[in-house]
Amino acid sequence: MKGSRPTQAYLSAKTDMTKTSETQKVIEEMVDGLNDHRIDDIGEFFSKNFRWMGNQGCGTKK
Repeated sequence: MKGSRPTQAYLSAKTDMTKTSETQKVIEEMVDGLNDHRIDDIGEFFSKNFRWMGNQGCGTKK
């Protein structure tokens, strides 16, 4: 590469990697719960003030 290399992983440079496996476990449990259509106890995965910031139109049907 010519010139100076741009900064890599700027947003995650200070990430605490000691919690990686714990975070992965939480995400996998959430995905499993959603795949099992656990609607009645969805609060286990999302708090009441959860805000979905997905792609525009995500989740809409026409």
